[in-house]
Amino acid sequence: MEKLKSDQKKLRISYHEIGHAVMALYCRQAIQKISLKEIDSPSGEDKYLGHMKLASSDPKEILTVDKAIQNVMISLGGFVGEVLFFDDVPGIPVDDLDRAIKYTESLLKIEAFKEHVAKMPIPELDALPKATDPLVRAFIDSKVHHCVEVLSQVKPIIQMLVQELLKKEELTGDEIASIFNSFAPSNLHRN
Repeated sequence: MEKLKSDQKKLRISYHEIGHAVMALYCRQAIQKISLKEIDSPSGEDKYLGHMKLASSDPKEILTVDKAIQNVMISLGGFVGEVLFFDDVPGIPVDDLDRAIKYTESLLKIEAFKEHVAKMPIPELDALPKATDPLVRAFIDSKVHHCVEVLSQVKPIIQMLVQELLKKEELTGDEIASIFNSFAPSNLHRN
């Protein structure tokens, strides 16, 4: 029974991490690796049972609006990867939601962006209780829906990547990109 629970947990983590990775590829972000090997969380208080690491970027790179939006989508991709394959997903994991909130708050400092988001439907607070700002909730909710649209188109590829990750426990960015690019529809990538 314990083995079954452990296998189910590993399967769910695989879908989560592959969801992040596929959103990264959609956003044309290079991936360093995905791993099912345990590591410490950034705070050091918890353990991550899996993780996806983007390829290093130039530390002097300026955060653009497009890059911040991409970071929100990549943060939400793990949650959506689970939602597409499991019925009992409790909510966006705290670390992923914190990242999405941080990038969204920085975007909302831009008046034109804030005006754009103000026209979006605002979900109830219970949908995203940690996102107390209604505009942050509206934007994150819209990006969750966007991620669902994107990842729904490539569910069989996600399943292939998950099987490969379960088999090897770690995949390089090149391995992930090779599988993804071999099967993804050519019109999927963001401009």
